[in-house]
Amino acid sequence: YCNLVCMKPVPVKITDWWADNIRLTHTLSTFEELQSFKASNKDEVVRLHFGLQGNYSFKYLQLDQTYDLVGGHHNLMYSKEFDIEVTPRTNTIETFGVQFPVDQFLAYTANGNDQLQRFGEAVMAGRGVMLADNWGGLNLRIQEVINQVLYCNYSEPMRKLFLLSKSLELLVLSAESYQLSSKENFIKTSTDKEKIIAVRDLINSRLNNP
Repeated sequence: YCNLVCMKPVPVKITDWWADNIRLTHTLSTFEELQSFKASNKDEVVRLHFGLQGNYSFKYLQLDQTYDLVGGHHNLMYSKEFDIEVTPRTNTIETFGVQFPVDQFLAYTANGNDQLQRFGEAVMAGRGVMLADNWGGLNLRIQEVINQVLYCNYSEPMRKLFLLSKSLELLVLSAESYQLSSKENFIKTSTDKEKIIAVRDLINSRLNNP
């Protein structure tokens, strides 16, 4: 999560990029002990969150909701303040996030799909909201775009333009994936999902080996 203040020290490696007041953040957290911790952020922004690896749950206080998340997932969220309690279930959690200033987000999504329109209406009303109740899974295209940001070699000013385009592309891909996803839940248990994610990670680590 971008720009969070943790209530207790957590070993974290954070990399930030900026483009026209949009903040992109890659976070790698490691835990010696799997204990819950609280974190908060007082910035009023729209958060596009991607979980890249790890198993954890978090309670989102403003929405009074708890989410259990495994491996690749994404969602879009908003609240005027952001307070969470995180419970890690693996020793490593890797995330990627994009923070949009509210006015910019509303301008970008003014002509978005129906789901984004409803989300934007809640944002304008100052009401805490998630784009979808069920978190979407990371597809190959989303993963590719995130990797393009992580390994970007452009220098300024092209770097800023590149990051801006990738921020908007991730927003579009995330919103569109919910439109295309089936309502049928083919993965019935978290154990099944963990196995599928493990296979995906193994394949990705051996792409040079047919």
